[in-house]
Amino acid sequence: MSLKSKWATSTFWTGLVMLGAMWFGLQLSKEHRIHWDASQGSQYSLSIPMQQILDEIEQSNQSLRIVVFESQSSRKDASIRNRFVQDLLDEMERSSSVVSSLRVDLDRDRSVAQELGVTQYGSMVVQFNEQSIVIPERKLFHHQVGNQEVRFIGESMLQNVLLAILHPVVQVVYTLEGNGEHSLFDGTYTGLSDFHALLQSQGLQVQKLDLLKVDEVPSDAAAVLVLEPQGSLSSIVQQRLLSFVQAGGRLWLASGESNPVVLDPIFVSPLNGVVSETEVQSGHWDYPILSIQSDTSLGQLKKEGRSVVFTRSTAFELLAAPQSGIHQTVFAKLRSQAWLERGPLDDIPHTFDPDQDWMGVASLVAGVEVTSASGLLKDDTDTSRVLIMGDGDWLSNGMFAEVPSNILFAQGLLDWLFEDEDVATARYRTPNRVLLTQPQLNSLRWILLIPLPLLISLWGFLSWRKRR
Repeated sequence: MSLKSKWATSTFWTGLVMLGAMWFGLQLSKEHRIHWDASQGSQYSLSIPMQQILDEIEQSNQSLRIVVFESQSSRKDASIRNRFVQDLLDEMERSSSVVSSLRVDLDRDRSVAQELGVTQYGSMVVQFNEQSIVIPERKLFHHQVGNQEVRFIGESMLQNVLLAILHPVVQVVYTLEGNGEHSLFDGTYTGLSDFHALLQSQGLQVQKLDLLKVDEVPSDAAAVLVLEPQGSLSSIVQQRLLSFVQAGGRLWLASGESNPVVLDPIFVSPLNGVVSETEVQSGHWDYPILSIQSDTSLGQLKKEGRSVVFTRSTAFELLAAPQSGIHQTVFAKLRSQAWLERGPLDDIPHTFDPDQDWMGVASLVAGVEVTSASGLLKDDTDTSRVLIMGDGDWLSNGMFAEVPSNILFAQGLLDWLFEDEDVATARYRTPNRVLLTQPQLNSLRWILLIPLPLLISLWGFLSWRKRR
């Protein structure tokens, strides 16, 4: 054998040995969950708090299962969103032996979605300690107004969910009763048991409250819900609710009636009449489709073309001046073609009558943040929040079934009320732009291990033959 042949043979076998050693090292690192992150700031490694949470779960001898539903394929950024989530799950599975994941296509695996109670693309379901919590896609990503770039904050959101499960802090929400309000414990078409389930999924415990029998809202109340009482509340009840707000409490007021003791101090004025317009649900003149404001935290509903429907809603004006210390945010308002029907109410579609009806700028859903600068709050109280709307029937089981977007709207309003809507400060990752599926990675591995070394060897042999 010539010297060149010996060199070629030696090079070939050396290359094979090196590739084999690299492959063996990769398999060992995979088996023992060892990896190297050379990215800036180690953005592809789990945060220290998340690693501590996984260690705590592992020490408890329990398992964590995460089911991820793929983003809607029609989205332009669907592949990037899916890659964001998959990168995180791969990192979690690599870091802990108790973590397992399942990727699901909502269109093809409807049975899995129904079993887990998932109706939205891109949702993440966390199953741990006999609990199953659904995280919607909109909570996994952060959008900046005027910026199309999407930021993934799913690790921080998942971290908060796991912390809430491991170390639960129960927040109590009271629902007002004694004034003909809708019941959160009613499972009929007009009941609000599905809304009750939504509250529970947010970690809220619901209890009843009758302010005609007790002097004040209990001190453990995270919020009080007033869900469309029959008529205005008594002045005593209104005063007790106002005192709760002045002490920093959160109030959800769904009523089209006049409650001046509560509304006048925060500069909200109810308008007489029932909303009527041309764009309605199922041909009902009194089922108006809301005009969601895109500059609020609920604007994603509008961007996705989702319809939110109220039933026989009333409206109100927001009159707070900028310097009043009271900040009013409109979540939904009258459309330009809508008006308030003030004539006889029946099931016949109405037309605007300028002699008796009213048309103008008005709000249907708004959030009012009261600050210490308003002079309304008690000492040592910084802020309080009041959520106001002119309808409570849109939360019923029947409306949730007919208009699923109403559920998303309710969830978004809860986020605002409890100040969970802004997670911009959470840790986010830059997307991995190399979009390769696991089968593609497996194919690439075999190409690197077998055909590529053979091609290199063949090229060397042909070069040697040509030179000879």
